[in-house]
Amino acid sequence: MIHQNGELQEILLASHRRMQVNRAFLAFPGAQVQSQLLQGTRVRFTEKGHVLVNPRTKETDHPHIWAVGDLVNHSQQVSIAMGDGAQAAIWIHKRLKEMN
Repeated sequence: MIHQNGELQEILLASHRRMQVNRAFLAFPGAQVQSQLLQGTRVRFTEKGHVLVNPRTKETDHPHIWAVGDLVNHSQQVSIAMGDGAQAAIWIHKRLKEMN
């Protein structure tokens, strides 16, 4: 990336081609789990160490354990993790109401 005074001007592609730009979206390949929070539990993990969850409820295969954020696959962005957390909260609330 080439910038001037902190503002993006160009990017250099792997092909060595230069493109003039003023915005970019960064993605980091090979994201890894940065927490051992659920290690030692009976929840299932992917081969890369992410916790497997129900995509709708964010609940793990172990009842009453939900996971979001860096623990799960494809949530290593703040905005996605926040949305996943809100979604999990809805289902946690529903579960608590069922228990009354």
